[in-house]
Formats: sequence, C-alpha cells, structure tokens
Amino acid sequence: MIPRGTDIFADRQTVIWSLRNAPYIIEGGITVQRGSSLTIEAGVVVKLGQYGAINAYRGSSLDMAGAAPPPQHVIFTSVRDDSINGDSNGDGDASVANAGDWSNVGYTDGSSGKLRHVEMRYGDNGMLAIAGADSAVDVGHLLTTANAGYAVNIHSGAAAVFSDITIDKTRYPLDTHALLISYASPVFSGSNRIDKTGNISSAGINVGGDSAPTLENFTITGGQYGMVLYGARGRYRNISISDVSAAGVYFSTYTTAASAPDEFSNISVSGVANSGPALAMENQVLPAGVIGGLVLGAGVSDRYVAIAGNLIAGNHTLVADPLANGGSVWLLDGILNLLQGATLNVDPGTIVKLNNSAARLSAAAGATLNLNGNSDFPVVFTSFKDDLYGGDSNGDGNASQPQAGNWNQINYAAGSSGDLQWARLRYGRNGALAIDIDAAVTQANVTVEFSN
Repeated sequence: MIPRGTDIFADRQTVIWSLRNAPYIIEGGITVQRGSSLTIEAGVVVKLGQYGAINAYRGSSLDMAGAAPPPQHVIFTSVRDDSINGDSNGDGDASVANAGDWSNVGYTDGSSGKLRHVEMRYGDNGMLAIAGADSAVDVGHLLTTANAGYAVNIHSGAAAVFSDITIDKTRYPLDTHALLISYASPVFSGSNRIDKTGNISSAGINVGGDSAPTLENFTITGGQYGMVLYGARGRYRNISISDVSAAGVYFSTYTTAASAPDEFSNISVSGVANSGPALAMENQVLPAGVIGGLVLGAGVSDRYVAIAGNLIAGNHTLVADPLANGGSVWLLDGILNLLQGATLNVDPGTIVKLNNSAARLSAAAGATLNLNGNSDFPVVFTSFKDDLYGGDSNGDGNASQPQAGNWNQINYAAGSSGDLQWARLRYGRNGALAIDIDAAVTQANVTVEFSN
C-alpha cells in the first residue's frame, strides 16, 4: 500500500510496477517528479482510494505497457472493486465500487507518457487528464467506464495523440460530457467509440476554447448531443452519431468564419428523439462547409436547422434551404438577438419558422437586419405549424394548424437599422413587426397576415 501524500519518484528514480507485486493500492495522491519515470507493466492492477491519483510533472514520464489480451491490460480501479484481484480493502461485501471513488491520472505541461491497452474504472472528473502544450502523451487502446465526470479531459494547449479509445458512460450516474477538449489540439485516429446510452443530457464530445482537434472514426451513441462545438476549429471526419435526445451536432458561442471547422466531412446523424434536427445552433449561423459533410440517417429531421441565442459583431447569413435538400427551413427555437455590430442578411427564398409565442428576432442598437427577398423568392417568417411554406416542418401531418400569435415578432430597437424587401410575415403577434421610431429601417413589399 502506498500512503497518501507519498512522493516516491523524486531524485531521478526509475520505477517499475511489476505484475508480481500487484495489485498496487494507492490511498492518496502520488507524483512522478522531474527526471523520474514510472512504468506500469502489462497485467498490473492499480486500486485507488478516495483521494487516489497519480500525476506526472514536468520533465517526468508515466508509461503504461499493457498488452492486447484483456488479462494483460493495465487497470486502474476503485479499492472497493472486488471484481478484480479480490477484496483489497478487506471489508467483505460492506462496500461496492462507485463512480468517483478515486480522482484521476494526470499529465501536466512538460510531462510525457505512452499508454497502451489501459482500462480506467470508477474515477472522478477527468479520470484521464492531459494538459500543456509541452506535454507528449500517446494513448492507444484506452477503455474508460463508470466515472463521475469527464472521462478524458484534454486542455491548456495539449496536443496528445489517441487511437482506438472507448468511453462507456452507460453506468454513469451524473451526466456530463464524455470527452472534453478545451484550448487543445489532440489527434484521434483508429476506431473510437463513445456510449452514453441512458444519459439524456450533455454531449459525447465537447470541443471549445480555441481548440483545433482532429477527430476521426468515432461512433457516438446516446446523450443530449453527439458533439458540441464552441467556437472550435479543427477537422471532423467519419463520425457516426445516433440515439441522442436533442440534436446530432450543436454549434454554439460565437463560431465565426475564423473559428469554424477546417473540415467537416461524413458526419452521419440518425435517431434523434422526436425526429429532432441533425444540427442546432446558438449564437451563430451555419459555418461554411458543414452541410456538405452532413449525412442524414433514419429518425432525424431533414426539415429544419434550429437556431437561437445571440449573434455578435460581424456579418451573418441565413441561406435558403439550409440543409440543401430542396425543402428545409430554419427553426427559430427561442429568441435570436442581433447584438451591436452584428449584421444578419436573410437571403431570397429563405423560410424561417418559429415554434412558440416567445420566439422572436430582435435587432439591438447598432445591429442591422436585412430581409432580402424578391418578387420570385420572398423571405417568409411563419409559424412552425404552417405547412404552406416549407412543408410539414414539425412532422405531424395535419394534426396542428397555425394560428395568430404562434410566434412573437421581428423587433428593431432604437438605433438599429435594416432593409425589408419582399417579406411575408405570418401568424405572429403584436403585428409581427415592431420598428422603433429611432430605428433606420426601409421597407417595400412587406406583407403581414394572420397576425394579432
């Protein structure tokens, strides 16, 4: 047993944990210090208590030399886990292993490690955590299960290399993202799987904070979203997403042309609850190149792209038929605010549907909203229940009918501006269009109908 607070790897030691001395029981946090190394041999089981953790510091290495057959895996698990190497805490059946029983394995900036055929069970948030641009970590054949937070957390500039990972969240009691990437550029290849079956919130993969990862060959099942991208660049290819509760991919938090994906190809989405959308967006509009890489499967709406939130300074566009399938529309799923300095152009022929009485489009002071319809292709804002424009977008056949007041209005605040040409506003409330006396708005051929 290694007691809490022990630092056994100082003074440039080279330490090997061998199978003949396993299992290794860790009561608390231990560190691998500068100039030292720890290698864990194939088949070794490491059991950890409440504060159990291993952290590799700058200038150190932590290697895990597991092998392919499962008995040769390196395994990190709870000291309460009696399913492997017996009753290590000696309490019989008095305790059982649970998510969060121990802390994590961590690599700090300037550390290094090679992990092969490793299993991690019952850890806490960031059960495997890798940080720092100068860290050099190579992970192959990793299996994580039943942890109480992000299974893998890659951040602060880390450019780790991964292949053939499996994150199993099916026994996960508290729901957060399975794989978290922030301010980092890891590379994932091989065959990767994330299973969040039974978890109805959070994402399989969350990427944000000026990250630019390469993610390829993923199968993601369950959760609220397959992927959430917060202003993230990077390359995303050959990713299959299924059985999520909200949307396949969620773009959020000010993704712009400069911070949109560099590649987005062969992203397959199927089985969204209630035939929900493959794509949903907040605080932005559709990044270039996304639609070309999207593959819609069964059980996912091909009728609309959902959007809400805030559009910051810059030029944004709502295009006609955003899914490029001949019949898709935009769904304003709440409130879309144009903030100061933002310009939103709505292209000819674009159909925007709104799904509740609070849904509205608002231009703040210093923002510009242009509805750029023409006589052949007007811009239409209407109820989600209106099948006349854009077809049966809510997929209920004739079960619902549009009514006045189904959505709120388009609002121009004092100091905003815009040009409305050949626009048709249907089934709104409060006149569907409100223009402050101090807004600079021109309009021609605007029709408001069926609004109260």
